[in-house]
Amino acid sequence: MPAAPTSLRFRPLTVNPELGRDQDYLRLYYKSIRSGWSLEELQSQEMAFDFGLPFMPDAVTPDDVKTRLDPELRLKLSQVRGNEYLSIIIFIEDVIVDFLWNYVGRRRYTAAHETQQALTNFISEEMKHTLLFQSFRQKFDRDSGLTCRTIERTPAFSRFVLRFDPLGVLLFILHGEVMTYINYVNSVQHCPEKLDPFFAQLLKYHWIEEAGHVTLDELLLDDLLKPYDETRILKAIRDYFTLVDFLYGAMKQISHFDLRALAAGGMTREPVMDMRRELLEHQRRFYVQSYLLDVMESPRFRKSFVGLSERALPMLDDKIAFLRSVAS
Repeated sequence: MPAAPTSLRFRPLTVNPELGRDQDYLRLYYKSIRSGWSLEELQSQEMAFDFGLPFMPDAVTPDDVKTRLDPELRLKLSQVRGNEYLSIIIFIEDVIVDFLWNYVGRRRYTAAHETQQALTNFISEEMKHTLLFQSFRQKFDRDSGLTCRTIERTPAFSRFVLRFDPLGVLLFILHGEVMTYINYVNSVQHCPEKLDPFFAQLLKYHWIEEAGHVTLDELLLDDLLKPYDETRILKAIRDYFTLVDFLYGAMKQISHFDLRALAAGGMTREPVMDMRRELLEHQRRFYVQSYLLDVMESPRFRKSFVGLSERALPMLDDKIAFLRSVAS
């Protein structure tokens, strides 16, 4: 009697010492395959938002200001912040995809196949995240009654980013990856407030893969750093700061977009319009603290700076001090 056919199961290759550094990339690739998810998996689930619940907590606006805000406005402001957060992620992921296409393309015939496999999978996952968040934003515009203008995605911006030193761009990418990781942990995973379950699920799925992306960024950083001398490292750090400044400027503009969306939706009634400047200020502080300072002060991100140069960490601390001064 013939034996019953056995099902094919994915079995990662065992560690091969001869691969050296490429084994690290291969190991991350296998881990991604095991824990990854598909767009089809999410789209098969019920995609309904509960607009009676906030999307993101507000840890920045002082309690005395919260008490003067209409509860409905506070709720909508939370939902607009959540929507705009995804637009910021899309903005950063465009940078990641452009950078990696350029990086992998230049090493098509020199990098090991294992490393190329891990990096092309990295690209695929970032593009998947973009498609997921774009579909969310379309659904938000349709169901929320609010239309939020956001950062425009243009080829010109991609060309602008790729003009900077690759190490500086990679530091900016690492900043974005750590930002999404920290934001999920602080805003969703450990949040005492009840949030919209579907929005929280979106961020959880994103977080599952971003944890591996941070490690990939760190591997790339080590590899890219090898031919750099001190002068070029310091220039790359300054390029990273320039990109952070660009993101900071974009977030200030987003603060205006948020309030315009609320005004267009009939949410900013008196006496709220008298608080417009105050609201903008607290929106700006929210973005600076959550998306810039929390990252720069995190042990994971600072560890990467320690390995760059003796002058790297003092430069980062100076930047933190500057951001605190402009946000205060």
